[in-house]
Amino acid sequence: MKWPAIPLLALLFGSSLAGVPAAPVEPAPRLPDEYLRLKTEAEKFYAEKSYAKAHELYARAMVMSNLTTNEARWVFFRHADTQWRGEAASQRADTTRLDQAREALEQLLRETKRVEDRDQTWAEAQESLGDFWWTRRGQQNWGAAWPCYQQALDWWAGARDIELARERYLAIVWRCAQPPGMARGFGYGYWGNQIPIGVLDNALKIARTDNEQARAHYLL
Repeated sequence: MKWPAIPLLALLFGSSLAGVPAAPVEPAPRLPDEYLRLKTEAEKFYAEKSYAKAHELYARAMVMSNLTTNEARWVFFRHADTQWRGEAASQRADTTRLDQAREALEQLLRETKRVEDRDQTWAEAQESLGDFWWTRRGQQNWGAAWPCYQQALDWWAGARDIELARERYLAIVWRCAQPPGMARGFGYGYWGNQIPIGVLDNALKIARTDNEQARAHYLL
């Protein structure tokens, strides 16, 4: 896996195809204003890690019938994602809602059969499942988490939005190395979480700050 494959090709072809008329682009269908407001508010709660509140809003979006296919997939994903994250924060003994959310994420991935249909929603679902197995308190299941993280990392390595891809790629690498809330004395590799050299080499290449570079060097 080399960083960054598709963005680099896009830049090369962009320079050689200057002056060639672009193919007409179909205008994106307009989404309902009510949904756009709901999604904005839900994502604000998500950024604040208020997952239960975000889940309530995405539950309302689940019953909207006038969404595009791609947006409906996003709502389905976020509904499951916020359900397990909110439930994990509650620390209830009953795992029913956790299992339902996991099964929904796995369903979304199964339904994305063709490689060319693997979009950001698909990559986010892979990352969410990785987090499900890796970041919940007392649930550091590296064997189940890594295949999901690896798929997400591969996707972001080829994403066209280079700055967003850099941010997301590094965030996954740091989380793989050190899950949130790791107690003192539990160092890198304690749960068998040895990140492949190629992934760490990518992290070093795209790191920008001194702290990021030092962290990638340390993991290498």
